[in-house]
Amino acid sequence: YGVTSCLPTFDGSTPLKSLLKSTRLIRKVRKDIVGADPFKIHYEGPYMNPKQTASNFPEFQVNPSIEHTLAMTDGDLSDVMLICIAPELPEAMEWIDWVTKQGVQVEICYTQANSDQVRAAADHGLNQASHLYNGYQPMHHRINGPGIGTLLDDRINAQITCDGMHVSSNWIRLAIRVKGLDHLYGITDMSSFSGLPEGKHKNPFFKEIHVKGNTVTDNNGMLLGGNMVWNEIMRAAKVKIGLTMEEVGSLYSENPAKCLGITDRGKIEVGRRADFTIMDEDYRVLQTIIKGEIYYKS
Repeated sequence: YGVTSCLPTFDGSTPLKSLLKSTRLIRKVRKDIVGADPFKIHYEGPYMNPKQTASNFPEFQVNPSIEHTLAMTDGDLSDVMLICIAPELPEAMEWIDWVTKQGVQVEICYTQANSDQVRAAADHGLNQASHLYNGYQPMHHRINGPGIGTLLDDRINAQITCDGMHVSSNWIRLAIRVKGLDHLYGITDMSSFSGLPEGKHKNPFFKEIHVKGNTVTDNNGMLLGGNMVWNEIMRAAKVKIGLTMEEVGSLYSENPAKCLGITDRGKIEVGRRADFTIMDEDYRVLQTIIKGEIYYKS
């Protein structure tokens, strides 16, 4: 699908012991993985506002603390890229001060923070936004909420899901116009539900999930994640959202590296890893090249 690197991402609605087990597992198997490189870890929580999540297990969403973060990461933050937080939670600013000093980037999501709290979090070092608009208090013209706060703060780079379901086309256009293309990067929002056959499936967290086309929803119709692989979502960004090929190329290739401060890959340039994908104009993958070697050829 054109992927050369990825961030293994752990759901925040997960018990601490499971987060720790997953962290240890990724570190154990990483050295043996051939192909796309799972080079950094992403915790999408668990420091979430339980009023702003789809989880049926709010007890797994906890307030941020140094002790919890060290337990979750097995005391090692050296390969952690991102941790998500709702900045309105108790002790959030102190935690952001601490974790950013460890070299970890902090992203906002699953939040009902007001714009002042978003700005304060950015003052303390928060510089990323997880899947913009999704998992935020809905935007309202009388409320200075987290969405508008994130859009207006130039220090915050934002992920965006361009599959035509998660975010409507004009809201994506608004984000590009307000933040500038260089401050946005595309994601798939895929999860462990992605790729299941169409129909209903039992699930221990949501009781039942529904897969139809490119959507995965719960019984109430709430989106639970993306179901469109990398090259397909690039095609959707062009066809469904109306972005140009240049905009799609930036959002889904160089911008993730640029926005996350990754300098050893993400761009064809002397001194970086020779990771790139050759596609046709309809985003069909012809070759995937990693560290200068062809790992896939159509």
